[in-house]
Amino acid sequence: MALAFCTLASIQDVLSADGVTLRLDDSPPSTYADVIDEASQYVNFYLWERYTEATLNASLWVKHVAKTVAAMMLCERRGNPVPVGVLERFGRYQLMLEAIQGGKAKVPGAALRKSSAPVMSNMSAVNRPYPRAVVEKLQSTGTPEGYTQNRDPLEATQQVLNFSI
Repeated sequence: MALAFCTLASIQDVLSADGVTLRLDDSPPSTYADVIDEASQYVNFYLWERYTEATLNASLWVKHVAKTVAAMMLCERRGNPVPVGVLERFGRYQLMLEAIQGGKAKVPGAALRKSSAPVMSNMSAVNRPYPRAVVEKLQSTGTPEGYTQNRDPLEATQQVLNFSI
C-alpha cells in the first residue's frame, strides 16, 4: 500500500461513524484499507507529476480531497447511491484536480517539484562577426540536483568561423 492521504476517522468526518459502519457490514467483514488506498492513488494520479508524495502528504487540502474521494468510493463499493452533498463536493474537487494536472492551478501551500519549475536561458546580442542573438554559456560551477537542466544544444559546441580574404 502506498502513502495514504486519509484515514478511517477522516472518512467518518464526511459520512459519520454510523454511515461508515453501515457501508462496511459485509459478511465476511470488509476492510476499508482498499478504499483509502484507491482514493489516495486517485488523488496521486492527478498530482504526482508536479508534487512529491511528501509534499502532498503535508497538505491539508490534499487530505480533504482524499477523504471526499474515499467517502464517495466507500458509498459506491456495493452499488449504493452516493449522498448528494458528497457528490457535489467531489465534483468541485475533480475540477480542481484537472486544473492542477493541466498546469492551470496549484495545490494550496505546496511547493512544486524541481523538475516542474520553469527554466530560462539568458540571451544576448552579439555583433561580431555578424549581428545575431546567442544563448549565454552556462556559468554554474555545480551540477543541478533533483531536476534536469534544459540547455541549448548549441551551447556545448564551439563554433569556429574561418574567413579567408
